[in-house]
Amino acid sequence: MHIHFTPEDFLQISGASHFSFPAGELRLHEGELAVIPAGLPHGETGLPGRRPFSNLVLMLAPATAEWHIAKTNDRGVPVRGAYGHGAPTNTQRLADYLTAVVEHSRDAAPEARVIERSLMLAVLATFHRLMQPSADAVAPPGHSALVARCRLDIMKRLSDPALNVQFLAARIPCSPNYLSHRFRQETGTNLIAFIHQQRVAQACRLMEAGTFATKELAHAVGFLDPTYFIRSFRRLTSQTPGQYQARLAATGTAQPLLGRPGPSHGSRPAVAARTGIHPGAV
Repeated sequence: MHIHFTPEDFLQISGASHFSFPAGELRLHEGELAVIPAGLPHGETGLPGRRPFSNLVLMLAPATAEWHIAKTNDRGVPVRGAYGHGAPTNTQRLADYLTAVVEHSRDAAPEARVIERSLMLAVLATFHRLMQPSADAVAPPGHSALVARCRLDIMKRLSDPALNVQFLAARIPCSPNYLSHRFRQETGTNLIAFIHQQRVAQACRLMEAGTFATKELAHAVGFLDPTYFIRSFRRLTSQTPGQYQARLAATGTAQPLLGRPGPSHGSRPAVAARTGIHPGAV
C-alpha cells in the first residue's frame, strides 16, 4: 500500500480497479468515479473487462494539479501513461470540495448524492479546463516541463522509500546527472535536499492535523529508518518531531492542510463517491 497527502480521484474508463485498504476493499467499474481521501493507505490492481484496463487519475498538490492515464503492466499493476499538469488558482478550494465529498458520502439522505455529484462536477470541470493546451499547463512560470514534472512526482511519491534521483530520472526519462543539474539550475536547490525538505514539511503538516508516533511519521513520509528521520527533521527545524508535537499541543497551533489526512488506522470511509459520471463527460 502507499499513501498520499492529498485527495486522489480515479475515473474508470474501461476494465475495473480493485482497491485494498487497511479496513476494507472496493472494486471500481467502468463509468464509476472514486475519491481516495488524503492520508488513507491504499493499493490498486487493474482488472480487464470487456475492454482493456484504463483509468484517469486526478491528483492535487499545493498550487498544482496532475493527471494521467493509467494502463496495466504484465503483472496487473497500473502504470502511468499519458501525463499532464497545471497550476489552478483554486487548489485549496478543490481539495476542500473533495473533502466535502468524503464527508457527504456518509450521509444517507438523497440530497447528499446531489451535493456529491455537484462538487465532483466542479472538480472535473476545473481539470477539464486545465487539460486544454496552454503554455501554463505545459510548464508553470519559472520551471521547465521537466522540472515541473519532477516536482509533482516528488510530491506524489514522498511516502515511497525508493524515491531518489535515479527513481525520478527513470520516470521522466532522462539521465540522473542531467535531472540534478537542471533542477538545481532552475530552483537553486539540490534535488536530494529538496526531497528531504518536502518530506519534513509533510511530516509537519501531518502533526498539525493529528498526533502520530515518530516511527509512524517516518514511514508515512518515506523514511525507513526513524533515527535518520529524526536527524533530518532536527537539521531542518532545529527540533525533534516529539518537541514539534509538544509545541503544537501546548499552543494549539494548527495550519491549513491540503486534503486533511484521515486517521492512521483506516477508520475513515475508503471511498467518497461512486458516481455514474461517465468518462465521456470529461
